[in-house]
Amino acid sequence: MTNSQTALVRVVDSAGWSYLDALAPVTSLVWSSNYSGGPTAASFNLTADAGANIPHLTQGAAVTIHRGSSTLWAGRVATIDRDSWAVQCDGLGGLVAQEQVSTSGAMTLDAQVDAAISNGLPLTRPASLSSTKWGNANVTPTDGTTLDQLLSQVLSPTGYAWTVSISGVISSAPLPTT
Repeated sequence: MTNSQTALVRVVDSAGWSYLDALAPVTSLVWSSNYSGGPTAASFNLTADAGANIPHLTQGAAVTIHRGSSTLWAGRVATIDRDSWAVQCDGLGGLVAQEQVSTSGAMTLDAQVDAAISNGLPLTRPASLSSTKWGNANVTPTDGTTLDQLLSQVLSPTGYAWTVSISGVISSAPLPTT
């Protein structure tokens, strides 16, 4: 989706929040989501002088894209080029794709997700995704396995997919039949 004329970009860091549009015009706003993973990536440019002070825009700051009272996309700032003011963001689902999983012990999928959340993944897991241990699921994570790969390996054979909502809730849902 692309529409910088009718969407606002909000950024939040530990010191507060601001709508970037109020500080510098946002241009070239593009964001993406996929089924079923949720928000994946966003990028935009700011019309500001090189090295300008844009409060709250820091690497790792939370970013949301809004239209009216609806939140359309959520994620975190990945990179900022302070000369050209090009900003790249990872969506909440995109962050799941970057999270490395532990390869030690017979952990459940719930335990893997909870470990990622305790390590800073900005999600919540209010319900069980799967309590199957690796040996029972014929899945053993290896070095380099990401959380999204593990979620898919465990859930797909059971007819489920993982998803992340705009509000940061990770859950599983039945795969579509059509």
